[in-house]
Amino acid sequence: MDNLVTILDLIGAIAFAVSGAMVALQIEFDLLGVIILACCTATGGGMIRDILLGHIPPRAFQDPTDVFLAFLTALAVFGIAWYFNRKNESFRQSRIYRRVLFWADTLGLGIFAVIGVRHAFNVYGSELGFLCVFCGALTGCGGGLLRDIFANRKPYIFTEDIYATAAAAGAFVCFELMKHGYGAAGIWLGVCLVIVIRYFADRYHWGLPVIRDFRSE
Repeated sequence: MDNLVTILDLIGAIAFAVSGAMVALQIEFDLLGVIILACCTATGGGMIRDILLGHIPPRAFQDPTDVFLAFLTALAVFGIAWYFNRKNESFRQSRIYRRVLFWADTLGLGIFAVIGVRHAFNVYGSELGFLCVFCGALTGCGGGLLRDIFANRKPYIFTEDIYATAAAAGAFVCFELMKHGYGAAGIWLGVCLVIVIRYFADRYHWGLPVIRDFRSE
């Protein structure tokens, strides 16, 4: 189980680092900005979770593996964008840009949602189910929230897109299966549920209700 979580954590860090770096490129941050946004996206949710659970300093400072992975990923994404520009092609306007951003964000969301549940579950077991699910959603969404704040744009989780809802659903399924002793199944099904929800939400333009053009009397 520990090896599975470690591998998923590394994959999630890389996925969220790609997401952060691509958003930084979209708003024309320099190399340092790309690196910082990638690192914040990859580790931000976990750091907020650790502070909530009283793990001080957060794990990212005790074991900076995720930070180094995010750093290398940011350099790779920046290098790919530079290569596109050298060919007089806009990386941000390429056909694959949006799909890579979507799937990187979705994969990171699903993985970190279940990892957040497991961290809280290891501390409190099944006694505090709401806390475990909340930590899962927070771990999944926290990095993206920090990314959007630093990028000075409307946080993705507060728009009509199905994002935080998907993370909470995956975290809930993960917790329920962990509670009954199916830890590995909870992790896999939780990740898959987040990915499936995000896929159908994107394909069929699902979203939560939004009041548009609201004017107070």
